[in-house]
Amino acid sequence: MSGKRIRSYPGSELTVRYDADRCIHAAECVRGLNRVFNPDASPWITPDGASADEVAAVIDRCPSGALSHDLPAEHRKTAPAVPVPAELSICAGGPVYVHGEVVLVTPDGEPAGHETRLALCRCGASAHKPFCDDSHRDALFSDPGGIDRQTGDVPASVGPLTLTPLPNGPVLLRGPFVLTSADGSCEFRGDKAALCRCGASANKPFCDGAHARIGFQADGAAS
Repeated sequence: MSGKRIRSYPGSELTVRYDADRCIHAAECVRGLNRVFNPDASPWITPDGASADEVAAVIDRCPSGALSHDLPAEHRKTAPAVPVPAELSICAGGPVYVHGEVVLVTPDGEPAGHETRLALCRCGASAHKPFCDDSHRDALFSDPGGIDRQTGDVPASVGPLTLTPLPNGPVLLRGPFVLTSADGSCEFRGDKAALCRCGASANKPFCDGAHARIGFQADGAAS
């Protein structure tokens, strides 16, 4: 979890946590379990509106990681499958969704957190980099989300995917992953890449050094 606006909603069997800074309003929770996640109610999250297993299952589908819970795996009927290699998918005009075992790493190489789902900013305008906060809408970010199918190799490494946001630069990926274009027609399979996060690369989703040319400013924090 990353933001400063994390709220907790305790229930009898589990507590739901909501990070407003990372919410991109994908509404998977509202569509999946409206009697628990109702934006028209106050409070808008009522964990006891369904079984703990149902609530946890819907939270596990949150693409940005804005929602989390504290239900231990041993208390669940069905534990969520975490893909290996990690799966990354580009959203046209929006973020890169990441699903897998992910370790956030500082530029100094220190672990800063573990995630299984998150959304990475691609437009350069998010106030909560490296995470998407829906700023691409106001910034009118435009990119179809394509990739070059001729690049990349079958991942040779094993283990989690590490994400390292470089100060004023890209996000480094290290570890096995599969990156899929927005229309699903192309895949990049590899274990090393640098993803653009300034929004100006001519080789999106990859970095081409444009951040230096435009004077992109962003620290390397990923807490």
